[in-house]
Amino acid sequence: VNPPADTPSAPPVRVAVSPLTPSSGADRTGAAPSRGWVLRATVWFAAASMLTTILHELAHATTAFALGVRSTLFGYFVDLDFTDWQRSSRLPAIIGVAGPTFCLAFGIVSWWVFRRKRGSAAGLPLLYLSAFGVATFFGNMMSMSSVGRFSRVGVDLGLPMAVRYGGTTIGALGVIGIE
Repeated sequence: VNPPADTPSAPPVRVAVSPLTPSSGADRTGAAPSRGWVLRATVWFAAASMLTTILHELAHATTAFALGVRSTLFGYFVDLDFTDWQRSSRLPAIIGVAGPTFCLAFGIVSWWVFRRKRGSAAGLPLLYLSAFGVATFFGNMMSMSSVGRFSRVGVDLGLPMAVRYGGTTIGALGVIGIE
């Protein structure tokens, strides 16, 4: 049954769509997004985390190889086999910063591509890759005053603790800024 011709029609329904994907799962009637959206986001989140970690470790291994240091790449870590001379040089520091520095560059490039692909199917994974890349750098930087590769760099370079605490603070602020 059609309403009489003189009955005003309802205004069109506008549905907010996520800027990360072509469709948030809501249809034109405004129905709620499907559960597939949650699964998709979860899978991309896990995949981006794993990919970033593997690339981080690959950067350590590639740098070690380029510098003549024997290493074995495992999925989530690199076993470095330094000679006594290599261990006493700055090679451990160089190899140590290679992973986080690569992640920073990877995160920045992913963000740049995300800005151009926002709204496409590639938007969500690119956003996750950019966040994980940059967060990996700042997360490693947070350890500068205590343990980890950035701490080793600080020790190898003879940086005073005040500078290392400053690096930790910058790392913490960077992670907070990303979140």
